[in-house]
Formats: sequence, C-alpha cells, structure tokens
Amino acid sequence: MSGSFPLVSVIEHGHTGHRLFFAVLLANGLAAAGYRTQLITSATASQSPQFAEYGTRLDSAVNLCVDVTQPDLKASVETYAEQSRWAIALDGEALIYQRGLPAMRRNVIALVLHSPDLYPLRPGFKRMAKSSLLRRAQRRGILTVSLASPSVVLARRPNTVPDPSPFSLLSPDLAHEEPRLPGGTEWIGIFGGMTARKGSMALLRAVAASGRRDLGVSMIGPWTDPADKAQAINFATAGSIPLRLRDSYVSTEQLRQEMLAVDAVAVLNSNEGSSGVFLGSCSLDLPVLAAGSESLRRDAHATGVTWVSGDPQGLASVLAGRALRSLPSPSYRPAPHGEDFVEPFVRLMHSDL
Repeated sequence: MSGSFPLVSVIEHGHTGHRLFFAVLLANGLAAAGYRTQLITSATASQSPQFAEYGTRLDSAVNLCVDVTQPDLKASVETYAEQSRWAIALDGEALIYQRGLPAMRRNVIALVLHSPDLYPLRPGFKRMAKSSLLRRAQRRGILTVSLASPSVVLARRPNTVPDPSPFSLLSPDLAHEEPRLPGGTEWIGIFGGMTARKGSMALLRAVAASGRRDLGVSMIGPWTDPADKAQAINFATAGSIPLRLRDSYVSTEQLRQEMLAVDAVAVLNSNEGSSGVFLGSCSLDLPVLAAGSESLRRDAHATGVTWVSGDPQGLASVLAGRALRSLPSPSYRPAPHGEDFVEPFVRLMHSDL
C-alpha cells in the first residue's frame, strides 16, 4: 500500500528525551497507512545514542534524510513544506513559540509537547498563554496538535494526540518477562534523566523520614549534575538507605527491565506536561506514587493513582504505612503499539485528500 498517498515529511532535528521515539513511531505508522514518508533529522541527532536505538526500528518503507546543512527548524519546515504534501514538525513548540512565525500553506502540522516556558506564571496563566500562541499559529496556516496525558485523553479534548507508551516500539515477545531485584528490600524506582526537577532528593528524604529500614531506592538514568549525584549518594550512605544507581543512557528495553524490577515507581516531576515514565507505568501495570506538578496530579486522579504534595513528609506518610506493592497502579492503558498516537495525524491528513 505504501506510495499510494502523497509525500509526508516528518521533521525532528533534536534527539533529547523521547523526540526520536515520536519521530520513528509516527513515520512507521504513516508508511503503514500508505503515505510516502520521509524522516528528516540532523547530523547531530543521527549520531546520538537515541538514534542508534530508534533508528534501527525505522521501517524500510521510510526514507531517512540526514540534513547535514543544519538549518534551523523554521527554515527546514519551510523547505520541506514546499516539497511535500504535508510537513510535520515534532518539535512544534520550537516553531510556534518563536517570534517571526512564518506564514505557511496550511500543510504544516506542529506537534506541541510542552507549554511555553513562562516562569513564574501560574499553571492557569500558562495554559491561557499556550492557547493564545496556538491560535496565532493557526492564523499563520499551521495546524497544531498537542501531546495529551491520560487525564486529557480521558476528557476527550479536541486537537490532541495521546502520549504513547515509551515501549510501543518494543517486540511483543518481551511482554512476559518480569525480572525482580533480590528480596529482603522493597524497591521504589525513579527513572529518566536525573535533573533537579526529577525529585531524587525528595524521595531519599521521604524514605529516611518514613522510619522503614526495608526500603531501597533505584535511580536509573543519566545525571546532569555530578554534584547532585554526589549529594544523593552521600545522603543514602549516611542514612543506610539501599541505593541502586545507574548513571548512563538507558535504552527502552533496559528501561522496561529496570521498571519491572522494582516494587513501585515514583513519578515526582515538577515540570508540567505528559510523563513518559508515568505512561510506561500505565502500560506495565506498575504501582505508582506520584507527586509534584498540577498536570501529574490530574493524571493521577484520573487513573486512580496515589498523589501527594511533593514535600518529603507527604511522601513519607505514604511510604510509612503500606507495602509498596499495595499502592494502586494506573487504570489507564495506552495503545500497545502507539496506534492512538498515529491515528489522529492520519485522520487529519486523510480528510484533506
């Protein structure tokens, strides 16, 4: 069926976070739906560990184009919008949140992952500002869709695409493996890039304040600041808290194994927006302890997950009173292979054929 529909260019120059995962998942889905599809990425992204992982999962029907000229996103979108029936910018906020937004021919779709960085505005004002910027983009001929976390998906809001499980590209035959850490200690895990917003120290302080000596913390993902890593190690050592620490890029398969190995997952993000770790917990049916941002609170309440304020005492009160495995797991299940992420794009483009 591939090639029966017009050319679509999926553009993603970055490689941090889940960006290349989104790009490969969407490009594969569009090719499967019959569109001639090309994935445009930068030379820098093509040499990243993320591309080494996700690039191997790119469908053979997708044409890979590495743009060695390194243009900015706006110039790249303008170029490929001229050459393609549709150009899809997966770093949509980098396009629509900038000044000098170009006028397009209504054949550009921008996927918006996050609200604009408008600190110190409150979340309600940030949402208003985001809505205003989305309307401006639409007036300039850019169609926008926003990445939706579970609470937004369940509310069936328009112009959104569900955030897919980070395990959507994994082989189904991995589904029955369930490694466990050695017994005698209950492990709570925190996963992803260990930035100041991840809440690693809040979790360690909560474990110490809980008074339990059978709790350990598993921290899996690269640290951005060696001083933060040293602080975590020193605190755990001083408090005799069992600590597993893996300071490196973790592939999706490795992340899945590490998440299945713990008794519960801590999602303590302070930044607004959808959480890939939360979505991974949903797809693996893992107990979750959530704290932090307003968007995470909404997701937790919509899916039946325990949510508390982000201070160590609030977290400690939950950890002190129950076994980690008794924490509820999310009731929400993302589509196993990201079908619900791809389908809105297909529907939007097909309606214009």
